[in-house]
Amino acid sequence: ECLVLRKKIYGDEHARVATSLNDLAVVRRDEGKTTEAEKIFHEALALRRKLLGNDDLAVARSLHVLASLLHYADRQTEAEPLFREALQIRRKQLGSEHLEVARTLSDLAVVLDRQDKLAEAESLQREA
Repeated sequence: ECLVLRKKIYGDEHARVATSLNDLAVVRRDEGKTTEAEKIFHEALALRRKLLGNDDLAVARSLHVLASLLHYADRQTEAEPLFREALQIRRKQLGSEHLEVARTLSDLAVVLDRQDKLAEAESLQREA
């Protein structure tokens, strides 16, 4: 309902619509509807990129949640570049010692570990 209302009020291309899309995707993920959630996460990410540019923290959040979904679906090679991009944005916007940077480092390290990229995984985990 919130998504429908926001589209009615703001139109299809608004940051609040992207937030509602992201929230709906989280609900679908939590319901176990991963295919639907992934599609909606991609839609939210594309809208945020279009509206906010590629270096915005909201884009980093979208990248991180989509990467997490792919990680839990055991799609590590798809999750890795998304975590890397989220990390790059967060480092640039927040600095190296921010909690969100540490969280992304840790999540990326787990993905790398699952791909047997152990040296880099350990390095990132230590940095986190």
